[in-house]
Amino acid sequence: MGRPGNTQTRGFWNRIAQKPKELSKMIVVDYTETRKKSRLAMDDVKVSAILEQVTGADVMITRLGLPVGSENMLRRHVEAGALLVQRKSLRDLVESCRRNLKVSVARMQAIGAQWWQCCVLASGVFMPDMRSGNVLVGIATPHQDGRVTFHWQKTTTSYKAFATAKRRLRFRGAWLEILSCDDEIPGWLRNVERDLESLARRGVKEVYPDLERFPPPDAEPLQEVREIVDARTVIAALDGVGPVRATALWETIEEFYGRTPTLGQMLVWACVENPDYYKIPKVPGWGKGTRRSVREQIPLCEGQDLAILDMYVPEKGEDEK
Repeated sequence: MGRPGNTQTRGFWNRIAQKPKELSKMIVVDYTETRKKSRLAMDDVKVSAILEQVTGADVMITRLGLPVGSENMLRRHVEAGALLVQRKSLRDLVESCRRNLKVSVARMQAIGAQWWQCCVLASGVFMPDMRSGNVLVGIATPHQDGRVTFHWQKTTTSYKAFATAKRRLRFRGAWLEILSCDDEIPGWLRNVERDLESLARRGVKEVYPDLERFPPPDAEPLQEVREIVDARTVIAALDGVGPVRATALWETIEEFYGRTPTLGQMLVWACVENPDYYKIPKVPGWGKGTRRSVREQIPLCEGQDLAILDMYVPEKGEDEK
């Protein structure tokens, strides 16, 4: 089933839509999307005869390899974090904003989907007609010389009503994603498929405070966001260390001593010249180069190691007794 669009456009989006490794057919489409007139054309997908009827979605992206032929099975997919996608192209989005989209979202929520699982995926460029006040829908056509031209379709829906419908869609528990053209849809679906798999492998995203040299990584949605406020923040700020190595050092020390590491312990381990001499276990990501960089920042000369001594400091006036 061929994908609409010219050869140049299809070739570009085909590279974006590469099939992920070890794919177990995690994209499910409603049977209506397999018709010849459908704008969605993808290979290696499962087909469901009841997907839209039960869930309100044209496409479901799921990590489960279970069947999709009954409402109970579809519910299991949703409970496991499947993403439900209602696809709208060009004028179809504008004309369905008033009522049809609400019905789709209602079905998604009725089967147990959370807000982030309810997606309306649209394509096209939407602009106001300055004369009539209605929505103009643009279809982009790229050219070999780098130009992009647009063919505009008129609608009978006011742009104000369209903007209100889009805004309220979010308040009603769904989210809208607008792509440039239909050719972009398969790549978007494949990338979401990768996202769901990647986020599920790591249920927590740890973020570090805003440090000038090491800004914290962006936190993905669908994950718990946890700010790091312990000694790792200091170690991560050192040149050549960063959050990954700081966490590896933290976890190794914690396992070695059986308790939460202190900043002093982390500094001692980070800049020791010869870990084998002190029988310090190997820390993932920490080699001679990293330790040399930390030692230069302390600074320590060759043959020197950092040590923390437990000293008694008398309180004021105690030495006068």
